[in-house]
Amino acid sequence: MDKKLKPRPLDAIPLLVIVALSIWPILPNSSEIAGFTVITPCERMSFNGDVDTLLIIESAIGEVEIHIKHGSARIVRSECPHQICVRTGEVRRPGSSIICAPGRVAVIVEGSGEFDAVTR
Repeated sequence: MDKKLKPRPLDAIPLLVIVALSIWPILPNSSEIAGFTVITPCERMSFNGDVDTLLIIESAIGEVEIHIKHGSARIVRSECPHQICVRTGEVRRPGSSIICAPGRVAVIVEGSGEFDAVTR
């Protein structure tokens, strides 16, 4: 009765299935390329996400440089003091956004995405 249990090669399959199922919901859905809306103090502009676009916008505090490419957008350069909008990085999921509050500029990802919650 001094037999030790040793793992067999097929014992890893349930573990791999659990890991794969837990990662699957957070993977980005790249089936469609989103559009983007850029809101500035003076205007509201819409852009297609599959066209590479470099925008230099005059904001409330200076210039803001926005780069849209391959279905994602990011603020590359801004004259705001804390650079939170620059450090946000790329956005690509519908409903996500980058806001430069001091400059009064917003980049919003448009499109229909999956629901992350349902309420009554």
